[in-house]
Amino acid sequence: MGRVNVIAVTSAGLLLTGLLGTPALAAPATQVTSFSVPSEPVDLEVTAGAVLRAHIVDSVGIVEGDSSNGEFDGTTHVLINVEGAPVGGGYLEEGHLVGGTPQDGEWEFDPFAGKQPYGNWEANRIHVARLDGSTADIDLRPLGFDTVFRTIGRFGTYFDQQSPTTTQNTTLVYGGTVTLRARLYWVEEATAIRHAIPGKLVTILQEDENEPVIDGDERQLATTTTRADGTFSVTVKPERNAFRLYMQVEKGTTADGVRYYDGITWTGRVDVKVRIGISSKPTSLPAGTIGYVQGNVIPLHAGQAVYLQRYRNGAWSKVSSATIRSSGRFTLAAQPPTKGQHRYRVYKPSDADHKYNVTPEFIITGT
Repeated sequence: MGRVNVIAVTSAGLLLTGLLGTPALAAPATQVTSFSVPSEPVDLEVTAGAVLRAHIVDSVGIVEGDSSNGEFDGTTHVLINVEGAPVGGGYLEEGHLVGGTPQDGEWEFDPFAGKQPYGNWEANRIHVARLDGSTADIDLRPLGFDTVFRTIGRFGTYFDQQSPTTTQNTTLVYGGTVTLRARLYWVEEATAIRHAIPGKLVTILQEDENEPVIDGDERQLATTTTRADGTFSVTVKPERNAFRLYMQVEKGTTADGVRYYDGITWTGRVDVKVRIGISSKPTSLPAGTIGYVQGNVIPLHAGQAVYLQRYRNGAWSKVSSATIRSSGRFTLAAQPPTKGQHRYRVYKPSDADHKYNVTPEFIITGT
């Protein structure tokens, strides 16, 4: 008796490769007198899977066996593969005696939940383990039973070619934009082949809170539709800091009838800086006298502070402050301490909604 080679464990069962060995098929003492598969497609969203049944007669008696050690040659099971595939490989589902006796009993196999987007499944062989420790293999194909059935599953939906990625953070100034790009596809379970999803609505959501979960407090920024190759590109204008931007699609069905799950991906943080404008400022003042720097902050941050900073001793330090008025405007006092050029800039600290920003530096000359 040869050894079963297990190459993967999937939701459908155990995926096997190669033949089960070289035993003689169907010893005369073992007979499969009936075998049944579902006559209608099995919907894997509402059932545990396709249930296959057999009536098996054996003079010695058949046992379920024990696969807890990872060996399946000593178990009674059915092998399932794509329709028309060579006998022997495929998915394995273990059997259970549900009626009768080990010598003349009704067997039911674990629900099969393999997903195949195109085509059918076929049960091709039953492997039995006997009470005396011997085994036998029964090729179902010559026996005249209906062994072909179909499952209807829903396939995973994913994004690739994404920019920005889930780990890339973005910083922009208020009024700026970020462009999101990706490709949407579904993937076959057994082959890992990726299939683009064209014409699909993609919703862009902004998550403001520091929470990695969709809970209904997100704000919709835009929608777009995937192109023929599954790609999309959409430019959005976040108005405040975002913990992340979501790209989300609902579950659906392709034009050729393949069903897929909903899908979601996201970017890293998006930090939005306030925009600070300066409308007037002195270029020169007598040393020790006061002039005024005027400007505005958008979006509106009425009641918050802005600061005038002067560069000295290798660092920027605050020299005056002002409160942003209800109009968004501010007035800051500037007083060059000595004759000569002095470097200044306006600074607005971060708050919960926006990141800090500073103006380009400017010169006020003390005369």
